[in-house]
Amino acid sequence: MTLGRGQLIFLIATALAGTPAVAAEIAATDGRVALTYDEASWTGALDNAGLPELACKADSCGGSTAGCGTVLVVYQGEPLSRDSFENGFRENLGKSVVDSANANGGTGAELVSPPTVTTLGSNAGITLSIRVAFEDQPTRVDHFWLQSGADLVGFTCLVAEDSYETAAPAFQQIFATAAVSAGETSQ
Repeated sequence: MTLGRGQLIFLIATALAGTPAVAAEIAATDGRVALTYDEASWTGALDNAGLPELACKADSCGGSTAGCGTVLVVYQGEPLSRDSFENGFRENLGKSVVDSANANGGTGAELVSPPTVTTLGSNAGITLSIRVAFEDQPTRVDHFWLQSGADLVGFTCLVAEDSYETAAPAFQQIFATAAVSAGETSQ
């Protein structure tokens, strides 16, 4: 499967709203977000907003095309408290993600794994997973959200549903090695 137009639209719309064996790193142009990845399994590039995105090589993701994008939400106010991030933000995240998928080319989006506070690697954040169809192709979309000062950083990975079990560990590795740093500039 190649990423369909609906899947790409969803990644673009979302972007607007252990240690890898062969480590490479790609960082946002403003330095706030960096992803470490295994070059044998992934290729990295910056999107139009200067944020990192990754494409999983087919043999690492069950013979299917998979991709990961970055979402950076910059707040002008005070940083969210840990409690506000883990409770208030988490409570609204599932509905927001499902609604966004349905509004941006997907159909029948449903929450598979509700927003959960977890630790992957040294990153404490919120994970969730949805199932949605893009152009009649069942797709799994995993999210991992981190807080960095007043910024919220989300990593979104998607793959065809029938390749999810193979791709999921690769997604978890990306989430576990993600690095964020609080910055003072805004976008």
